[in-house]
Amino acid sequence: MTLSIAILLLAGINHFIGRSWYYPPTVFCVIWGIVLMLIASLGTIYYPVAQQIQVFYFLGALAFSIGGFFSVPFMERKKRGNNSVLPMDGETRRVVMRSKKLIICLVLFLIVMLPIYITHLEELAKTAPGPNFFYAVRMAQLNRTMNEQIPIIENLSTLSMIIALIAWRQMIKFRIGISYALIAALVAICYNALTGGRFGVAFIVICISGMTLLKLKRGDWKILLTIGSSFVAVMGAIAIFLNKFGANTSLGFAGNIYPVLIGFITYAISGTIAFGHVVSHPGSVPAHWDMWVFFKHIANMLGMNFKLFNSVSEPYTYVGPGISTNVYTIYFSYWPQYGIAGTLYIMTILGFFTSIIYWLARRGYMLAIPFYGVVLFAVLLSPYSEYFFMPLGFYIRILITILAFDILVKSHFVLKKSTTISKAPS
Repeated sequence: MTLSIAILLLAGINHFIGRSWYYPPTVFCVIWGIVLMLIASLGTIYYPVAQQIQVFYFLGALAFSIGGFFSVPFMERKKRGNNSVLPMDGETRRVVMRSKKLIICLVLFLIVMLPIYITHLEELAKTAPGPNFFYAVRMAQLNRTMNEQIPIIENLSTLSMIIALIAWRQMIKFRIGISYALIAALVAICYNALTGGRFGVAFIVICISGMTLLKLKRGDWKILLTIGSSFVAVMGAIAIFLNKFGANTSLGFAGNIYPVLIGFITYAISGTIAFGHVVSHPGSVPAHWDMWVFFKHIANMLGMNFKLFNSVSEPYTYVGPGISTNVYTIYFSYWPQYGIAGTLYIMTILGFFTSIIYWLARRGYMLAIPFYGVVLFAVLLSPYSEYFFMPLGFYIRILITILAFDILVKSHFVLKKSTTISKAPS
């Protein structure tokens, strides 16, 4: 408990440095402090984390914070409330209108393709046994090898996430198209929920929430509440359909409340406990998580023969009586290969670059705004898994698609700071 309090105190120092609770080192320390405090409070349900492992977690948070401190020269120097609000000129008005029309066309395309996507998933579900559609689809996708080609139509779920990010960025920056942004987000949640996976739903909700927090206004809390409620409902439904932690469709609403709650808590803290077990028992879990997996996958496409492993196929570790997990925090991708010193160096680098992205997003750089959402996602889920390097291929697709979108609408805000827009086009 002492080290969890120390990490929370470090969060307070980061808040003083970054002047915001959304500053990445602050978020990192808050989430790790809360997770360790939860583990200490639920000692009868989950196994404790050894003291030396807690010290390592504190050093990781400290390294991330030091990296953020080095980014202070990039800090936004203007005082809050002093940002100039300029009227929209003719060219900007045309660019914004083109972007709005393009977003509408892309969302309509996704809606039209949804029945075809569902038909494909129904065929996929027939290849794997399961008590229901969602369970079968999830198992069929998990049974694929890392080098197996994914059908093109399944990339629609990825496209839906990127379109949601773009629509939300335009809404946040220009305060227009709120209804279109919400529809884009809900369509993306629908596409990803159909697969029975949790990554896509969590990614969408956390990213758009992060972008909203950058330019938070009074009415935005209602939007966040709507998205947050959808997130809880969808994640709870996925847990029930996948029979996670004793949840089952036969138990009804009241009967599933406790197992779903335990599921949420277990997903939040189980990786932290499991990583401690891995460190205390070297070799108990093969170190298959690889921060360079994207580059090895590209090399294999060019004829190399690197052996790749699916991270979800890792062996399970018990984190409590009758409770097991196969996730091992962000550190499992670094510690087995680089040791303590190398891991702390990587955390320092991550703290620096995530903070740079935050400062650029705060300044209004259009390309940085959605990637702050990506940073927030990776930071919040760091006690669960590694989401900085391992999904790098996905992040590159986001970057390419956003750049293509901005080029199509001839936006001059791609690499250039833009001003806040006070008036929406009629």
